[in-house]
Amino acid sequence: MPKKEEEQKFDYFLFSGIIIVLIVVLAILSVYSFLQQEPEYFSQVYFEPEKLLSEVEKGKEFPVIFFIDNREGKDVAYTYKITAEGETKKEAEITVANGEVKKVAELIYFDERHEEKQKVLVEVVKPEKEKPYSLWFWVDVN
Repeated sequence: MPKKEEEQKFDYFLFSGIIIVLIVVLAILSVYSFLQQEPEYFSQVYFEPEKLLSEVEKGKEFPVIFFIDNREGKDVAYTYKITAEGETKKEAEITVANGEVKKVAELIYFDERHEEKQKVLVEVVKPEKEKPYSLWFWVDVN
């Protein structure tokens, strides 16, 4: 026996009401979840591959270029060290403002006693981090 028109209207409004309540509850849960997220703080240290040299001449300076991207939520004083063949070539401190990407360019060279392929290592230390961020590349020394 078919339902009366009044019963059909009631069923429609009941179903619509349940759907609306579910949508509202899901929206509230989504907003609450979004508001509870804590921001992620981090630093990035990287080379631009096209700026890396693959060959250098003995006794001639060449650039070591890298970038420090500070997403720590505060200004940070980083210490960096560039080593090659176990020798420290450059060491310095640099302050990078929150949200800033700072380009670091240092000139280093290999003297006459360096031969063949050499590893150039860049280490960047953040004050509260025990291990440094480490990057390296290889160059042929001619």
